[in-house]
Amino acid sequence: TLGRSMRAFVPVYDQNGKQLGAVAVGITLKEIDLIIHQSLLPLYFVTSLSLLSGIIGALIVARKVKKIMFGLEPDEIATLLKERSAMLESTKEGILAVDQHGKIKLANAEAKRLFHNMGIMVDPREQDVQTLLPSSGLKQVIETRKPLLDRDVRMNGLELVFNEVPITVKGEIVGAIATFRDKTEVKHLAEQLSGVKMYANALRAQSHEFMNKLHVILGLVQLKNYDDLGTYIKDIAIYQQTETNEIINHVKNSVLAGFLLGKQSYIREQGAALEVICSTQVPNTEDPAVTHDLITVIGNLLNNALDAVSHTDTKNISISFRYIHEQLHIEITDTGVGLTKEEQDIMFDQGFSTKGEDRGFGLYFVDQSIKKLNGHMIVTSEKGEGTTFSLRIPYKQKEDSHD
Repeated sequence: TLGRSMRAFVPVYDQNGKQLGAVAVGITLKEIDLIIHQSLLPLYFVTSLSLLSGIIGALIVARKVKKIMFGLEPDEIATLLKERSAMLESTKEGILAVDQHGKIKLANAEAKRLFHNMGIMVDPREQDVQTLLPSSGLKQVIETRKPLLDRDVRMNGLELVFNEVPITVKGEIVGAIATFRDKTEVKHLAEQLSGVKMYANALRAQSHEFMNKLHVILGLVQLKNYDDLGTYIKDIAIYQQTETNEIINHVKNSVLAGFLLGKQSYIREQGAALEVICSTQVPNTEDPAVTHDLITVIGNLLNNALDAVSHTDTKNISISFRYIHEQLHIEITDTGVGLTKEEQDIMFDQGFSTKGEDRGFGLYFVDQSIKKLNGHMIVTSEKGEGTTFSLRIPYKQKEDSHD
């Protein structure tokens, strides 16, 4: 009578278990459909709203993530990561990256190899850089925001050249990166370069001198002044022999001797005079690195002396050697313009120069080399009175070196 419906019938019993009657409960299917319809409307609305919000949120997040990843797709990021890893591992320089707290986050294969050579066998990643490498300046770079370039660092018997720079992202320091290389390889390259340059300068200077002397000889021949010609040639032979023998007979280090001969010719070509005085023999050394640093020191000091005398009437430079008790005493004196007390206080600072901009590295390298050799240097100078550099450097004689 009420239409199609869902019904339930339940019997009713008394306390003795006797059935007294029945209860019938029912609801029409039409009413059930109405309830379901009323319940689904909010559900459809919430589902549609959630789906729309999810799509908008996904688009916003995807755009932001792509911006963070510089517009790269996942496959491009994977390719870039592989290429970066290959470059880092194949480079000849050690690379070390730390975060803003000084924790090592990256070390390439060359860095690990150099660590092993220094006796550091632990995995450097997540280690504190100051604990692992006390001579590192990475934490200083992070604090000061200033790079440290071309630093000579000795670690566990290994000499390294360090370059350390901060890593900045949107104006904030997020860490620092260091590149370093075994200085032995750098020294070999420097020795080859300085050797070629030294021989080229020596040959050019000697060629220039030789041509001047040939012109004089040609002039005397044309004038048929044979007596003066003979005297001139004899004087040249004696002077050349005396000048060369002083160096060859007393300086047993052939590299240093060749350098002095070349420098002497070059300075004479520039209109000045270099006198080499050896009160004792200078033996060869057992460490080639000492010779390299010694040439760096002498070469830069002689160059400075040549610049100093170029503005004076008297252009004399002298260098004297004395070897005693495994100590090499060197004194370089010039008759140049001299230095004031204020200039002497800052003369070894990198970048300081009295010769103009983009100079000021020679004396800085001299000071670094002297410290590395555990040597000592005294500077004596007065304005207008010239300058004297007195050096005392530990210099161990090579065992097979003979006087």
